[in-house]
Amino acid sequence: SDDAKVIGQIVELIRRLKPQVVITNDKTGGYFHPDHIRCHEITTAAFHAAADPAQYPAFGPEAHQAHRLYYTVIPNSWLKVYIWILRLRRQDPTAVGRNKDIDLTRLGYPKEKLHARINYRQYWDVKIRAGAAHASQGGGGMNRFLPVWLQKRLLATDTFIRAYPPVPDGFCEDDLFDGGY
Repeated sequence: SDDAKVIGQIVELIRRLKPQVVITNDKTGGYFHPDHIRCHEITTAAFHAAADPAQYPAFGPEAHQAHRLYYTVIPNSWLKVYIWILRLRRQDPTAVGRNKDIDLTRLGYPKEKLHARINYRQYWDVKIRAGAAHASQGGGGMNRFLPVWLQKRLLATDTFIRAYPPVPDGFCEDDLFDGGY
């Protein structure tokens, strides 16, 4: 199948590159974007398959178990604020985005589900340039109405759920590579 072929290609990359950490989208694809959901499904399957020598033996060298698997996620605390602002502006938070197909009320994770928070404030300009290089990310996004200094102060943190090895709700780390790997 096409899925097996793509999973095998990612298994091969994991086995060849031997990453410590693998990061992909969460099961919602961030905002129920079908391509992002497929990335989640394929990458999660490849992460587990790469560690099993019985799976995809023709794809790459020996099995490799990455130390951790993370899913990128959006905290619901900021979404609640943004939804409130949209409603104050008499805009519908259930129909946002270029195609009005994003329902912000269905998105986000509570604080206790966020297992890692990575502050990138000192690398803000690098992250902004990297995002600008992604053609579909042009135009600013939902934070463009905030001054840059305030964006840096409030929004310069990426959040993740640790999928492997699993951790309990309330667990939180600030380094995806911590642990002496």
